[in-house]
Amino acid sequence: MPPAESHELESELEKLLGESEQKVKTLTADGLKTTREFRNLQDKHASLKEQLSSQIRQLEDTVTTMKTREDEMRSRIRVLEQSNDDIEREERVTQTSLSELESKYSKTLERNVLLEQELEDKSEQALEVAISLIP
Repeated sequence: MPPAESHELESELEKLLGESEQKVKTLTADGLKTTREFRNLQDKHASLKEQLSSQIRQLEDTVTTMKTREDEMRSRIRVLEQSNDDIEREERVTQTSLSELESKYSKTLERNVLLEQELEDKSEQALEVAISLIP
C-alpha cells in the first residue's frame, strides 16, 4: 500500500476512532443520566408505595371502625324496636282497659239514673199514699 493511502487510511481511522470515542462518551453520559433517573424513579416509587400502604392501612382502619359502628347501630335499632313494640303492646292493653272502664262507667251511670228514677217514683208513690192516708 502506498504511504499516501496508508496515511489517508490512518487519518480516516483516527477520525472514526475520535467519533467512536465521542459516541462512547455520549453514551456513557446518557447511561449515567439514565441510571440517575432510574434511581430517582425507584426512590419515588418506593416513597409512593409507602404512602399508598399507609393510606390503605388508614382506610382499612376506617372500614373496621365503620363496621363496628354499624353493628352497634344495628344493635341499638333492634333494642329500640323491641322497646317500641313493648310500648305499643302496653298502649293496646291500656286502650282495652280504658274501653272496659268507660263501658263499666257508662253502665253504672245508666244504673244510677234508673235507680234515681225508681227512687223518685217510689218517693212520689209514698207521698201519694201518705196524702191519701190523711183524712
